[in-house]
Amino acid sequence: MKDIKKIVRENLSKKHSINESFERIFLNENDEDKFGLTIQYLGKLIDEGYDNEQIENVVNEQFDWLKKLFTPDKQNPKDASARSGILDKVGGGAISQFKEYAITTLLNLIGFKGPLVSAMATAMSEMTLSDLIAVFRDKQSCSYHGSTVADALSESLVVYIISSSTEEDSMAANFLRNTVFEYIKSSQFGEMLANAVCNVAYKTKSTIISNINQ
Repeated sequence: MKDIKKIVRENLSKKHSINESFERIFLNENDEDKFGLTIQYLGKLIDEGYDNEQIENVVNEQFDWLKKLFTPDKQNPKDASARSGILDKVGGGAISQFKEYAITTLLNLIGFKGPLVSAMATAMSEMTLSDLIAVFRDKQSCSYHGSTVADALSESLVVYIISSSTEEDSMAANFLRNTVFEYIKSSQFGEMLANAVCNVAYKTKSTIISNINQ
């Protein structure tokens, strides 16, 4: 059994190292750079053996830095409205806000707009933080977590179709909910959708992707 003092020293040293890393990340002036480097660093921690709970703890502990990303641009009413609207869907905690930022970044990167973004953000907010980080790391990681991405995107598409085409809790809404989503889940459509998303995301020339792949 490790000496307790040694364990404490190791934990304090790791926390200090994490704090320093985030300080360096947030010296960057561009928010896309900050986000890309944050994903890169959290992915590195996952490679070192951090599980989802530990990654969430890091995000909570670094909230003072990360919340600088989450605040909508009040000088841009369109940005403030869109970001706060999706934030209402995922909640206001540190983890939820980080997920919200990651999800909206991914959807905007691909080119989704309007009500569909809100529907997708709601479904994708159920993904674990580790899964979301993996989606952003590289095309291989995105594809590896394809089933999780597929479930979230498939569910969001069905929710969007139901909410935009039927009355709430109507016979038509229940029919679509019980049949269309089950069909999508049992077919290859979800996997095809996830692969398409990963392909599009990593063909897009953006600061985010280039930072992650450095």
